Amino acid sequence: MSDIKAGEAVLASNPEYQGKPDWIELCNLLANFYLEVPEGNRQDNLVRAKQLYVMLLGQDPSLHVMAKSLNGLANIVGLDSESTDADFDVAISKLKSFLVRYEKKAAPHQITTLLGTSAFLLMKRPGGDRIGALEEALQLRKKVVTILESAPELSSSAARSRALYNLAATHLEQESGIRSDHINSAILRLQEALPMRPTESDPHGREKILRALAAIYPEWTGADSLAHARAWAQAAAAEAQQLANTTSSVKAREQGFANFDRQSSALGIEFDGLEQSSPETIHQYLTALLSNHQKALEHYSREDRPTKWAEWTGGIGRILATYYLYLQQDNFLPEAFASYEAALERITPDGHPRLYQELQERIGELAHAAEDWERSMNAHLAAIEIGNSLYQLSKTKESQEDVLKTMRGYFIFGAYAAARGQQREVAVELAERGLARGSVEQILAAEIELTSLPEKVVEKVRAARSRVSELERQLRTEGTDSIREVTNKLSDFVQRSPDDLSLRITKDPKGVVDKAASARIELGNQLAEARKALRTVLAEAQAHAGTLPTTELSAKDISAFAESVGYPIIYLLATMHGTMALIVSPNGLIYTLSISGFGSRETNILLHGNEELPGYLRAAIYEEVEDLQESLNTCVPLLGGIISTITDTLNKMGHAEAALIPLGSLGQLPLHAATYESNVVFRMLPSARVLAPLLANRTNASSGREPTLFALAPPDRKDEEELPYALVETLVTATQFEGTGHGVKLAAKGAKNDEFFAAASSSTHLHLACHAKFSPADPLSSRVVIGTDNELILEELIHHQGDLSGVQLAVLSACQTAISDADLPDESTGFPNALLTVGVQNVVTTSWSVNDLAALFFSHHFYQQIDAGKSAAEATAVANRWLSTLTAEELAAEAKQMQSSIPADDFTAQNSINQIIAHYGLSRSQRPFEDWIHCAAFSCYGL
Repeated sequence: MSDIKAGEAVLASNPEYQGKPDWIELCNLLANFYLEVPEGNRQDNLVRAKQLYVMLLGQDPSLHVMAKSLNGLANIVGLDSESTDADFDVAISKLKSFLVRYEKKAAPHQITTLLGTSAFLLMKRPGGDRIGALEEALQLRKKVVTILESAPELSSSAARSRALYNLAATHLEQESGIRSDHINSAILRLQEALPMRPTESDPHGREKILRALAAIYPEWTGADSLAHARAWAQAAAAEAQQLANTTSSVKAREQGFANFDRQSSALGIEFDGLEQSSPETIHQYLTALLSNHQKALEHYSREDRPTKWAEWTGGIGRILATYYLYLQQDNFLPEAFASYEAALERITPDGHPRLYQELQERIGELAHAAEDWERSMNAHLAAIEIGNSLYQLSKTKESQEDVLKTMRGYFIFGAYAAARGQQREVAVELAERGLARGSVEQILAAEIELTSLPEKVVEKVRAARSRVSELERQLRTEGTDSIREVTNKLSDFVQRSPDDLSLRITKDPKGVVDKAASARIELGNQLAEARKALRTVLAEAQAHAGTLPTTELSAKDISAFAESVGYPIIYLLATMHGTMALIVSPNGLIYTLSISGFGSRETNILLHGNEELPGYLRAAIYEEVEDLQESLNTCVPLLGGIISTITDTLNKMGHAEAALIPLGSLGQLPLHAATYESNVVFRMLPSARVLAPLLANRTNASSGREPTLFALAPPDRKDEEELPYALVETLVTATQFEGTGHGVKLAAKGAKNDEFFAAASSSTHLHLACHAKFSPADPLSSRVVIGTDNELILEELIHHQGDLSGVQLAVLSACQTAISDADLPDESTGFPNALLTVGVQNVVTTSWSVNDLAALFFSHHFYQQIDAGKSAAEATAVANRWLSTLTAEELAAEAKQMQSSIPADDFTAQNSINQIIAHYGLSRSQRPFEDWIHCAAFSCYGL
């Protein structure tokens, strides 16, 4: 601070030099010192720096001074924890305007400085599209390196080193792409920068690079071994610590507020690992953490630095909450709430949305654990509102999913708390709001297109919807991240999560700007505008009609749906306190049903397994048959207890049918398999919202055309196993349909995509007996193999603009067609939701890889029930029950009946039937399909 005081004294004692070159240079140096000095009051330092930069702009409008001052003012916005989203927007906009206007006139070092500051602001911004901002920042950092390396004579080694360090840091901040590839790029940049920071002339710069290398070396896939990587990390850490111990300039930067500015509070720490520790260890750890937080607050003023104060006070709340949760010390509970609420008072949701959201999330989860239901509900509602704003600002699908992952538990915990607090309507509305959020606008647009609104209004909605779909398609193709695409394909091939794979690009691109990334940024901006336009035209259409539901359904809307379908709609959710059923009855009343003894802990064990039980999710996705059967033997009876409790309640209410909407982890479990023994007919729904276009289209789907079946048999593919019984299934189904006097369109060897959509749009029934594959790494690329060299990709179906609203029933007798995105289960990113959204009334799908012989007999009996007048949901339940009790003798007899459905000259199909008869005719008492893996694969979604 002595240098600053001396400089201020010179300014004060020489007013006659104001505006002169030396005066300008001194002002600039002082402002820079104020930004970097780790001493004094941080907020006072920033205020004085801002005054100096404003003075400079007022005295000298030259390009040189303008660039320095504008850059300094922008840096202040990024360094000031009190800066709001609006402040960042203004600063970023001013920098962009300057660069556009003066890019050809300014010197390279001025351009790189402003580009670097723009990247800094994008990374520090407290709200907005974080993933998109980080990717844009990375491209700016690469541009800086490119400019400096192209003109080394115009830049110092320190400037190039700083640019490389910042590029490495920006790689490490990325939340998109492949982590291992970003690690590799960061290490290469840091290794390149290190020699430019010698100990003698720049110990602090060298220490920063060494600490960064020490932190990420253990993750580096470029090392010969993990032991090698750890050895490098230890060496880097040792050298950094030596510099810190022996160099005064490094020591100085570890003092005061600068020390805590480089740390994070406990607000974001997950303490799950403490469960394995002893109470004494937990107490020692929390006490040390609390002490560090108390020291931090000595440097952060409640008035001068309220955001930092709020962050660290919230951290104290988190520590006190952990005392309560892990050590059962009730006296810490009110203190924890008081800390959280004190932190909230110092910030606003508009200025610091993510911090505000995190504080509300922590209040909500603590209140939930303490069974303070009203506080839990209100906190989760507040967190949801912030999430909604961030979701609207998200440009890409990846950014939206990032927001939804953060919000995943808010709706479930909020709904549960509302139900326990007897606020049933709020509970139902929250449960529905958390479902299929990515489909809401598409469903509403589809509903509007089915109305009798003026064609001009409908056409505007159709065009806006089409524009969004096209840009989303372009983002996934023209702007594809090649390393991500390779990782997803490899992940599916080796049957491992993408997170388990560590890939890197071995040909280092250095600082070259990624053209694909630039394309994604531009397409993301266009998509954000297109979504905004779609929301606008949807609002106009709603205002014009006056009766259409809004994008968020009310409890009254959902009750109206229940009345229209004539049976209850049941939301099912699990938390740490147990399972809750929210029953929306056709008479407009809402009932709550608490089911104890089975909650989120149990669902997570069933889903992911433990030392004694294989996880259902992995076994179903990766076709691990033995593990799947073992998991189902545990899952189905346990889930049956929930269904039995609900069935008893529905019986007392006088209902013979119901729709189930499971949320969260419950929605990923084979709940459908537990319903078939019930005397209530259950169908599954991804959300109540999807009923809107189905109900609007129900009359048209049932009376608008003659019943016609489009049946597709497996195409001949060298890359797929033969499905001999799938061909038989197709022929038998076609014959059954013809036998009732209806039309049949048969694709015995598959179909091209345009042929499929053309046939499907003019049919009332679809039956696809073929191969399908769920892609866990990229659910939108999940596929049904419909042709010899083509596939029906889920994303293509979602964005299909044709009319499938005349389809009453679609049966996807193919593997894994009911599975949806495991990371975002409530989004229902899968074929059932996609087909319902485009207007298909009922969809029958499979939850794992299905045996094609079992599928043949299921389909045969299913259509017999349909012919008898049963609904698709009841026919599915009856066919599954029948399959489980079918003996080998009965199976052979059924096969003989089917034989007449197959042309005599179709030797392949006839041979398959003969094999069935010959094999099972000798095993009279055996029940070939009694295991859950065979008799519970199919489930029904829809009306």
